[in-house]
Amino acid sequence: MSSTVSTPTPLLPLPLQALYPIKRFITNKSLYKYRISLKNFKNEVLKIYTIEFEQFHQSPKTKISYPAFEELVWDLFTYVEMQMCEAYGADKTFEISFDLVKDHETTSTTSENLTRDWELISYDTLDLFDKKMIKSINVFQDNEFNPICQVYVEHRRDAAQTDRA
Repeated sequence: MSSTVSTPTPLLPLPLQALYPIKRFITNKSLYKYRISLKNFKNEVLKIYTIEFEQFHQSPKTKISYPAFEELVWDLFTYVEMQMCEAYGADKTFEISFDLVKDHETTSTTSENLTRDWELISYDTLDLFDKKMIKSINVFQDNEFNPICQVYVEHRRDAAQTDRA
C-alpha cells in the first residue's frame, strides 16, 4: 500500500510537511518504504527515489530516531531537488509516498485510516525501472554492522530492456 501527501501544512518546510502525518508509523516501526517520485506534467514517472527499511523490521532491538530520519529525508529532498533542476529543466513535479506494508502484504484497516490525510496511489509499473543503490545506513549491533535502511533510485528502462523483463 502506498500513500501520497494530499494536504501540506504551510508552517513547516516541505520534507517536514511530508513526514508529519507518518510520524507515528516511523516510531512504531510500521514504515516500510518512503518514496519520492519525479514525474513530468504528462504524469509519467521519470525516477523513483526510495528509502527502504528491511532490517528495521527484523530486529526488535533497533530503535530509530525520528529527528535522524527527518534529517535523512531532508538530505534526500535536497538531492532530488538538485537532480530535478539539473536533469529535467522546468517541466517536472514530484509525488511523495510511503508504504506501511511490503508489496505482497495487504491490510484494509491501514488503508481506511489513511484516506482522511493521504491520497492512496499504486505503482503497477515498477518493473519498468532499474534500481541503483545510493546509500545504505547501518547500525552496529552484536559486533557487526546491520543495514537498517537503504536509499536507492530507480530509472525508467528503455524500451528494449522493458520488453525483456
